[in-house]
Amino acid sequence: MFLSLIVVFASIHSDRIDLLDVMKEYADDVSEIKLKDGEYCARDLPLKHRKLTFIGNVDTVTLDMRGLSESAFDLESSTLTLISISIKPPQLAVFTKSKFSKLNVTSCKFVTKEMEYPILEGISSQLIVQNVSFTEIHFMYSLIQGPPGDNEAVLSLIVQNCSFSNFRVHTQRPLLAGADVQNVSVVDTSFSEIKCTNVDPLPDEAIEGTADREVSIQKSTISNVDGALSGALVFGMQATKLYLIHVTIEDSANAIRHSNNVAFAPKSEVVVRMCTTKFTKTTEVWPNGGFLYLPHNQSMLTIHHTTADHSSAPNGSGGWVFVSGQCDLDLQLVTSKDTSAGKCGGFVFAGGMVEKLLFSEVDVNDSKAEENGGALFVSNAREVQISHGVFMRCGSIQNGGAVFVDKADETTVTFERDIFDDNEASKGHGPDVVISYDEAKTYRVQKADFVKCVSTAKQNGVWFLPFNVGTEWSNTRELANRQIIVVSVVCGCVFLALCILIPCLACCCYRRRKNAAYKQIETEQQPNYSESQSTRPSHAPNEGQNDPQTQINYQQSSPQSINS
Repeated sequence: MFLSLIVVFASIHSDRIDLLDVMKEYADDVSEIKLKDGEYCARDLPLKHRKLTFIGNVDTVTLDMRGLSESAFDLESSTLTLISISIKPPQLAVFTKSKFSKLNVTSCKFVTKEMEYPILEGISSQLIVQNVSFTEIHFMYSLIQGPPGDNEAVLSLIVQNCSFSNFRVHTQRPLLAGADVQNVSVVDTSFSEIKCTNVDPLPDEAIEGTADREVSIQKSTISNVDGALSGALVFGMQATKLYLIHVTIEDSANAIRHSNNVAFAPKSEVVVRMCTTKFTKTTEVWPNGGFLYLPHNQSMLTIHHTTADHSSAPNGSGGWVFVSGQCDLDLQLVTSKDTSAGKCGGFVFAGGMVEKLLFSEVDVNDSKAEENGGALFVSNAREVQISHGVFMRCGSIQNGGAVFVDKADETTVTFERDIFDDNEASKGHGPDVVISYDEAKTYRVQKADFVKCVSTAKQNGVWFLPFNVGTEWSNTRELANRQIIVVSVVCGCVFLALCILIPCLACCCYRRRKNAAYKQIETEQQPNYSESQSTRPSHAPNEGQNDPQTQINYQQSSPQSINS
């Protein structure tokens, strides 16, 4: 029991030390062995229930695996750790065959030009590669794989702070996600100038029955990676979950691709967040999906906070994303510029049986398609929601300059607060949106399905196929016309009111001035009775004489004279 806790340090300075001889020197019950200083020769070394560690500074510890027929180590329930050592096989054989074990390679230097076999081959094991630079190496296989013919191998691969540059992969499996890998995690790693030269687009054996596989790539860059028919990094592993977080992909057409073998494809979930894709070089690798190809049934695709520039599928559909089968799509806060497709969906193609398609705050600029759907093509969907989107300068040769909703007999379509600006369907209908029906007698899309949308189309922005039924789609041109009419009517009413009011006011003022003049004249012509009284004769008038000039001032007669 006491010996099981002993840590043994070997410090041997001879030229070449046989590891098998070193291991025989220690008791079988020693649990952990650390070796340093020297050049060790490994020849099919068995290691069970132990921890073996090589630690150095690259120049002091070297692991030489020349002359191996199979693997350098046979691990069972063990841990092999290589830290800052030099590994120099002229042609690397299988590094370790493991079962329920772990291989940790950190800050090591590989002195080789070709890796014929994976670094780790095993069952229920894990490979951790950290701070390692792989440069100008030809890989015949991926870094990790399960035993041949064993589809139940549960393997895990973790790659952190590594660099893969200027090498070729001669394999039917990709570099990081072989067909037998359960989980792959890539963090802070760069891939550049990589070319896959395999011919067959499918892996050697089918992956029927495996599930719960996961690939996670975070804070990494992928540039100038040519995936040939396999996709640049991910292919054939039938992952149920694929995460791309803070990943930059440049000039790596078809970088992310799932298996085309739909018969064995399980349910899949792909999440892309805070990523950037930019393709300035057009590479014809696969006809569909310039960036992502997802042909699986029952899949979910989520893309948030992502930019996509210069992506194309010259001979296929889906200039940036191609999704087929029964799927759900959720795109939010995505910006796209200059994407194109040789067929349908210059930006996104969603075919098969789409359960729900959600486009929210998606800005698509200069997206083109040779057939239908300059930006978006969706078919056989149950629900389509496009809100707060911008489709600018998109175009198609046929129908739907921006959006084409095909086979919409059972589709619920909603557009809300979307802007359609300068889109075009050069030889077809609907510069903004086309909604196509096969056999529907009643059209399900109503004016209420377009909530506060704006369009600059010179013709009807929305068409229903097989023929246009005269939709109530409103665009800015019609809105401006209505505004002009309203303004004209208001101005006319105001002018008419002024025409009536001004003459009335003038007439009233004239009559008031005239009445005032008449009153002034009457006042000047009225006699002064006080002056006329003093000029009359003092004698009384003749009694009974009817003299028209005789005036009697009754007010001046006193009551006494009247009584007498």
